[in-house]
Amino acid sequence: MDRQIETIYDDRVIPLELLKQVSDDYAITIIDEVNKTREGMRRSEVALESIKDATERIDENWAAYKQTLLAPEEEKLVTEAEILFARANTEIEELKKILEGENLAKLEIFDGPLYEVIDPVTAQLRKLTIIQSEIAEEEREKARNLYQKILVIFAVLVVICFLLGPVIGYYLSKSIVATVKETIYIITESSNQIAAATEEQEAIAEKQAAAVNQTTTTIDELNVSSKITDIQGTSVAEGARQTLSLANEGTKAVEKSLDKINLLKNKVEAIALQIDRLTEQTDRINNIASLVKDLAVQTNMLALNASLEAVRAGENGKGFAVVAGEIRKLADRSKLSADQINSLITEVQTAINLTVKATQEGTINVMEGEKIARETAEVFAGVTRAANEGVFSSKQIAITVKEQAVAIEQVVEAMNALNIAAKENASGISQTKTGTKNLSETANFLNSQV
Repeated sequence: MDRQIETIYDDRVIPLELLKQVSDDYAITIIDEVNKTREGMRRSEVALESIKDATERIDENWAAYKQTLLAPEEEKLVTEAEILFARANTEIEELKKILEGENLAKLEIFDGPLYEVIDPVTAQLRKLTIIQSEIAEEEREKARNLYQKILVIFAVLVVICFLLGPVIGYYLSKSIVATVKETIYIITESSNQIAAATEEQEAIAEKQAAAVNQTTTTIDELNVSSKITDIQGTSVAEGARQTLSLANEGTKAVEKSLDKINLLKNKVEAIALQIDRLTEQTDRINNIASLVKDLAVQTNMLALNASLEAVRAGENGKGFAVVAGEIRKLADRSKLSADQINSLITEVQTAINLTVKATQEGTINVMEGEKIARETAEVFAGVTRAANEGVFSSKQIAITVKEQAVAIEQVVEAMNALNIAAKENASGISQTKTGTKNLSETANFLNSQV
């Protein structure tokens, strides 16, 4: 019976504990560090150190498990598990490189593949755990059968003692009772040790189940916040599209302003051209007026000379004197008209000069307005480019947020599955505890009977 107890404890309970630690380091420690780092709850270097420690514990516990007595079915599952370990370790090494480079964006994409390689590992370890429980149950059944055999042998020996005589029976029964008591003592001690180890494993399993529940709650909250972020990203994209539309309308308005300014510029240039032509014609009139004035002066001189000649001619020159006087009057009026024309031309030239100055200033203002309009057009073009880039970025953000929401939902499903597995594991340990307690009670009962 002591050998059966040692088999249950050394070859089943201890391997069960080692497998539990390996499974927890893969499914809880590493996954939890990735989730906390991705959410900003853990620094990359701290998560990297924790993952390195977890991988070292995995190697140590797995090597210790392989040193225990393995059943043929276990050896087959161990070979399959090591293949799954190799795949998972490859992804974990890649995870370490990501954490060393602190590339959190790549960590978002890496989350899904990590679950795909770790979930088969935990499932395989679960199979090994089930085998441990089954083999422990078989050993327990063997112990029960052995207990029945001991009772039969003990009964036969008692009958023999009564048949052989009181003395022989007394010494023989005393020797047997001592042996049985020693055996029962060993069974009781072994049962107590197993019970203590089982209680410790049960407490650890309960803590791990609570940690998984807390992580699941956190992931659920993150799922809700990611959906809100998705809605906000869509709203930002819509706002960016509206901004782009307004920028396009502003660009069109500036283009219309440029067209109007160009039209005004052409009209101002046409006015300047007409003013240049008017200046040329005014100069011609001025020249003609000067010529008329000169002719009037010369005519006046001729009329004066004619009057002098008429005086010399006496009575015969009176008629010629009258004509000369009229010519002189006409010359005076021509000179006065020429002076008035010159005065008007001077005023016209002054007005033309003012118009030319105003036209030049208008041309400068039109050019400045055109420059400002073109600069405004360039600004609107920049706004349009920025709005286009904003729309593109908003679309990319919306797509990324949707992908993150899908990934988080997958994480929630995986954490729920892990939570169920942890509860099942705790339930299995509780069953082992109950079986050990029954074994201890049986040994105490046997001790009391002896």
